[in-house]
Amino acid sequence: MSFDDGCLKVKKCPVCSGSHEYDLEFIRKPIMAYLTPDKETDEVVTRVETMFPCPVKGEDFMEVVTVLHRIYERIDGVNSRFKKD
Repeated sequence: MSFDDGCLKVKKCPVCSGSHEYDLEFIRKPIMAYLTPDKETDEVVTRVETMFPCPVKGEDFMEVVTVLHRIYERIDGVNSRFKKD
């Protein structure tokens, strides 16, 4: 599965073994999401189990989508992590 220009591309559909593209705006809402903050950076990895419909056979299949994003904008030379006094 790859992400490109607002679309998810499934390399091999587990239902029909084909290749499909999905517009991210029209995919069903995630079923479960897990946030795993990184201790060294201000980045968060979100793993989302999402249901995708197979347009060929009309069945749904489940995929885990991993999204990496930053909590804040990173500024070079500045440590943005919170510290306890």
